[in-house]
Amino acid sequence: MFPIGEGNLPVILDKIAGETLSMQNSVRFYQFCNDFAPVLLQWAEEFCEKTGYQFRQNSIRKDFEYIYSAEKLARLEGHFLKPKRNQINHFTKNNNWSFAHISKDNIEKVKHFNALWDAQKTASETSLEKENIALEEAFTYFFELNMQGILLQIENEIVAFSIGFPLNDDTFLILFEKADRTCKGAYSMINKLFANEISKKYTYINRAEDAGVEGLRKAKLSYQPEYLIEVNELVIF
Repeated sequence: MFPIGEGNLPVILDKIAGETLSMQNSVRFYQFCNDFAPVLLQWAEEFCEKTGYQFRQNSIRKDFEYIYSAEKLARLEGHFLKPKRNQINHFTKNNNWSFAHISKDNIEKVKHFNALWDAQKTASETSLEKENIALEEAFTYFFELNMQGILLQIENEIVAFSIGFPLNDDTFLILFEKADRTCKGAYSMINKLFANEISKKYTYINRAEDAGVEGLRKAKLSYQPEYLIEVNELVIF
């Protein structure tokens, strides 16, 4: 990935590329946004000119990040978001529900719900294992990493949770969100509740990428993002 920190960037990039190319026939820098593209492209041109390698840059649609207005996600106003409001109305009218912030008192319940949620998934969903490795890290270091989250309950039984952390002063990143698929409106409800909490401090919500999953892309677009952050890769070969 694009290196972060202080130092002589061209020298660092030369070292990364040189060591990688000594072991294999290409080097790939990935998941960098347009802000970094000019710097990386200028370096790539100079590196390839002096080494004889070639390079190409591609935008990677499956890695584009979805950015939303926190206030709009909390309010869900307008014609296009009416289906979300209908799902929420169904949920609130038909359930004795409550929500709470994830804390040391209830995080074990969230872990248990996640285990039950995983058990319902099919074996063909290969990304689940990687996601769970990351989620286990999030649970383990939840409070040390200043992570935040909420859980949604019906009759004191968890039916959804959402977890993230602030990226900067105006943007909050949603990392994980899961809900009981058999509970109509649970996904829309947890989304709205967390957006309402986030909007008290942050202007934007970053709901990350869709990983090229058609259903996930459709769901993310249905919430009317403000814009998408273009994400790129640079390959030297």
